[in-house]
Amino acid sequence: MAIKILRQFCIYGYDYQKAVGTKSIAIVAFQLNLGLSIYSLIDAAPLLLEIKEIWEIIVAIPAISIVAVLLIPLYRYSFKSEHIWERTA
Repeated sequence: MAIKILRQFCIYGYDYQKAVGTKSIAIVAFQLNLGLSIYSLIDAAPLLLEIKEIWEIIVAIPAISIVAVLLIPLYRYSFKSEHIWERTA
């Protein structure tokens, strides 16, 4: 739950171009979300390798894509938004 809250702060900050917290908090939030995403994919890997039905593929591809799409704003806010962090310094 706390990790989701950190992610929401980062998404808010990236969307409105405002510094929420510090850059180190944003980096930690990205790293935690990346780690949990990788863990989830590793945990689901045996299920993905045993896919036999087309509907399972249809569900798996968007699920993996959503994980990737949710990490993009976190990455950009943490590492590619120097102008946001410079304004508050």
